[in-house]
Amino acid sequence: MMSRVSKLLAVAGALLPIALVAATAEAEQDGVKLRYKFEKGDKRIYEMKQDTIMVLPVLGMDGMEMTNLVTARQRQTVAGVSADGKGEIDSVYEKMTVSGKGAAGETSWDSEDGSEPPDPTTAMFAGMLGKTIKMTMAPTGEIEKVDVAEIAKAMREANPMMTAMGVDIDALAEQQVTTGSVKFPDRELAVGDSFDHEATQDAPPLGSVNIKMKYTLKAIEDRGGRQTAVFAVTGDLEVQGGGGGMMMLPGAKAEMSDSEFSGGLVFDVDRGIVVEMSVKQRIEMTMKTDQGGGNVIESKVKLSQSVTQKLVEAGGERPTTPGGESKTPF
Repeated sequence: MMSRVSKLLAVAGALLPIALVAATAEAEQDGVKLRYKFEKGDKRIYEMKQDTIMVLPVLGMDGMEMTNLVTARQRQTVAGVSADGKGEIDSVYEKMTVSGKGAAGETSWDSEDGSEPPDPTTAMFAGMLGKTIKMTMAPTGEIEKVDVAEIAKAMREANPMMTAMGVDIDALAEQQVTTGSVKFPDRELAVGDSFDHEATQDAPPLGSVNIKMKYTLKAIEDRGGRQTAVFAVTGDLEVQGGGGGMMMLPGAKAEMSDSEFSGGLVFDVDRGIVVEMSVKQRIEMTMKTDQGGGNVIESKVKLSQSVTQKLVEAGGERPTTPGGESKTPF
């Protein structure tokens, strides 16, 4: 059984990004201008992997490592298109595996083998299966409306402890949608050009994490006979409003001491489809626990996470990636 502290830290990364949707590029001679376009009934299937490692303090001591690996298959369907080109997108997780290691030992679960989730956190992931997240996206990539009611309800029922501990599941789910989206600039992009994107996400009990990202077009290369744009992503992380006391460390305050953020985005220019996304992030926090009488104990919290998301099917066809691996490192 996971501790209360580990549950709180795990929930900050509990949901996989779901806003990586199909896009259409308008290619011109001097550059590439990206705009999201949607066709009713269009389907995309993505496979995702999220690998998280946490090193947690227990009663003021450092060093308890927890790992969590989640894989998922997600189907996105364009349910409708408005007159001004906005897409109404339904996103559903079709299958999932969860494995991890913590204080209680190793656990694993596969949605396809009929087994019951071994713990409340895995049950929360299982509650996401088959539930629909609805969103409305503008041609620029801006998400104008998100409906996470169905999936948030299932997650709360699967793991009521999260709500009891003050975690806003609805807000967390909605932020995962908006954080995972990319808003393209209203201009052409040539190799070397970049644009900025900023997102904020709650990360209980640390406060909120503000992510400032820069997307740089590193190359336009051939992948299986298709023109593909490769972006490198860099970023800065800032934790705001951290720490109001942790369940196992009463009186603890959290301050970020170090962080890293990097990733990449691959876009099929010819077909106008985002085919791959990757993100790596690392946060180190210093926990200061007031024991009273001027006695303050310091301990460390470390969180590292990598997320990959790849298109495996679009319109009944598999993307032409074999033999066309990117030569541009992220």
